[in-house]
Amino acid sequence: MRAAEVEILLLLGRYEDAFALSRETLDTLQPNPDQLSVEIGALRRTEGIRLRLAGQFQAALDADETVREQHISDVGPNHSQTFVTMSNCATDYALTGLYDKSAGLAEEVYRKCRTYYDRAEHPSVLFYQNSLGRYRRMAGHYREALELAEHVCAGYHSVVQRGVLREDHPWILEHTLDHATAHRDMRLISDQDFVGLEAKVAEVRNKFWAAFGVANPQTLAADVILGSLRQITGRPADAIREVMEARQSYQDTLGAGHPYTHACTAFLASMRRSMGTPDESLPDLRTAIEGLTRTVGADHPYTLAADVALVNALIDVGVPAAALGPGEAALESSRRVLGFDHPYTLACAASVVAAQSALGRDTDAMALREDTENRYRRTLGAERSEEHTSEL
Repeated sequence: MRAAEVEILLLLGRYEDAFALSRETLDTLQPNPDQLSVEIGALRRTEGIRLRLAGQFQAALDADETVREQHISDVGPNHSQTFVTMSNCATDYALTGLYDKSAGLAEEVYRKCRTYYDRAEHPSVLFYQNSLGRYRRMAGHYREALELAEHVCAGYHSVVQRGVLREDHPWILEHTLDHATAHRDMRLISDQDFVGLEAKVAEVRNKFWAAFGVANPQTLAADVILGSLRQITGRPADAIREVMEARQSYQDTLGAGHPYTHACTAFLASMRRSMGTPDESLPDLRTAIEGLTRTVGADHPYTLAADVALVNALIDVGVPAAALGPGEAALESSRRVLGFDHPYTLACAASVVAAQSALGRDTDAMALREDTENRYRRTLGAERSEEHTSEL
């Protein structure tokens, strides 16, 4: 019962209460580690959550990998409790920037879970399939991620129709955010459909807010996604407001030095730059890059995305010479960390092309432009690549 209460407190965002109860219960269980090893292992999963919230992503991965090994030893590799620990590790891999490794582990969890329950539309199977789609998207496989999201959407619809879950179940709300993000990144729907998607995400955000509070991680994630959609649908003032409020909440709940706060600052500055005020974005981008480099490292995708935003802002304010060096360094790192064909890498390459062109290095720009165009078409498809290649 105490372990169940810990889970509920975590869902409600009452983290300190959850961590305190977990520690107290673990102290009670420790005298009997052999008889109660499963219960101890389940409670130790909260340590990874605590470290993630503290922004200590590598430490969270280390803790979660230890718990995963303990679960495998206690109940075996093909057990529902082990799947939870594996999924936690997949989350940690993503947070440390190891997107391919995260997607690979998420696929293993999904396949094991589907075999375990022997039903494609079991809620747990759909949950892990949705996680797989999220991490495949982060690894740059946008089309596959969208296809997975569509399958999960149909599965959850069936589950709701059968009365197994309510339509406002947290797993379904979380999937709605992932589904919307997959559509946002592929951008194959009409402007009117994006308006409808924006309204759906706003509804999900309000449901998370009402059920779990303004500072819940899912509420804040919904705020940021909603801001990005409002930017697409031509509501820049509302988009800026959403992301500003999210950044303030991240700062209030997680601290000014948390990677999420720095990443949100960089995203907000990037939005302002794209809306015509690049000079205003430069100080925030430099601050965010410094903070991200300190907390997650210079080669983390969060940091590289901020680097690209800074390069673009420097080009916009008319100093391409200052942009080229950082742009080329970011491109080299992105190719090494994410791969040559990842959309983030290609966006970085496009920025380098812009800097080279502005400096009159036409031969270099032409060669990189052609390579980037070809990779966009191969990675995203002809219809999706048109938006990118038109900017090169």
